[in-house]
Amino acid sequence: MGTPLTGAGAAGGVEIYEFDAGVLHSKIVTVDDRWCMVGSANMDVRSFRLNFEATALVYDPAVAAGLGSSIDQFCAQARRVQGRDLRNTGRLRQMGEGVARLFAPLL
Repeated sequence: MGTPLTGAGAAGGVEIYEFDAGVLHSKIVTVDDRWCMVGSANMDVRSFRLNFEATALVYDPAVAAGLGSSIDQFCAQARRVQGRDLRNTGRLRQMGEGVARLFAPLL
């Protein structure tokens, strides 16, 4: 269950999907269909220290399998991002993203 992080053509064993059918803010991870993490915390200092966001660790195969099924459904509705999509980003966008990264600690 769950979308594997390895697959045909997945560089480094990671697949990235863009989901345009709504907003998914929660962060979900399933591991070996045995345990999972779900929450809203980003993996950065701001989320852990300033925003009081939280993530729950759940050691329950049934819950992990259910979340894995949800991930599969989201991926079925999403578009898989290819490496060439990332390389074809225009200069203006790259510059804008670079400037945004500079101000990220202040936002």
